Amino acid sequence: MEKFSDKMGFTKTSEIIQVDFIDMPLRTQLYNAIHEFYFQNTENHYQGWNDSKEYTLYKIIWTDYFGKFVDKIPHHFFEFKNYIQQNIFIDPKSWYEPYNFIQFLANISTENSILIIYFNHHLKNHLSGYTFINRVLSPITNKGEINSIENAIKVSKHSKLQGVQIHIKQSLLSLSSFDNPDYRTSIKESISAIESTLNILNGTTRLTFSKAFNELNTKLNLPGALVSSYKSLYGFTSDKEGIRHFLTEKSTLDQEDAIYFLVNCSSFINYLVTKSKKAGIFKN
Repeated sequence: MEKFSDKMGFTKTSEIIQVDFIDMPLRTQLYNAIHEFYFQNTENHYQGWNDSKEYTLYKIIWTDYFGKFVDKIPHHFFEFKNYIQQNIFIDPKSWYEPYNFIQFLANISTENSILIIYFNHHLKNHLSGYTFINRVLSPITNKGEINSIENAIKVSKHSKLQGVQIHIKQSLLSLSSFDNPDYRTSIKESISAIESTLNILNGTTRLTFSKAFNELNTKLNLPGALVSSYKSLYGFTSDKEGIRHFLTEKSTLDQEDAIYFLVNCSSFINYLVTKSKKAGIFKN
């Protein structure tokens, strides 16, 4: 919600997207979301925090995230909570430490979907350059791009398309690492997702991209320009910066290249599956 002072021109909210930094207001709200989702329940309903239903989670944080001895976990909950607040959100060792921590929380529990919604709400409001997509904190914030990726993951939940889903998820993970993003692998996985989709829709397993594409096109009669564009896209990934040579030379590929391929390939997978359903060659 816009502040009165911003609306009247007395003050101005920052319009800088937080790509390689996290300001204190955003760090505060990320911590507050964790406090509301986990810490508050422990404080309100348990006299001894080791009796709380969250205690197993707290031990995992202490031992797996912080790498501490389990028998050195604080005796009092406020000490544990303050340790997280101080070392992750007030004085982190690196700017992306809060992001590493909330990604860790997203990874270790599938029951915190509401917390992910809270995180995304604050990330958006504070102009973060990142958002959660399929529980992966990713450098993609455009709503249309997010929908394309999420829809492709949803479509590929079909038992026959699970291999496609694995490629899309791996592309997203390779792109989204803060410590060591692997853009080549991300692009490779995005293209492999299309190749896998083409083979599955054809009922084949090992046809090359071009052959699988040509065979499916005899059934779908796709626009010629579209066919040419995706063959060219595959050709790009097969040159000296692409799939076949991705370990031989220093890469000039960057984040925007990997995002482009992931979004573009996800959209094309959605398109191919929808067209194949309409043509009666693929059924739910």
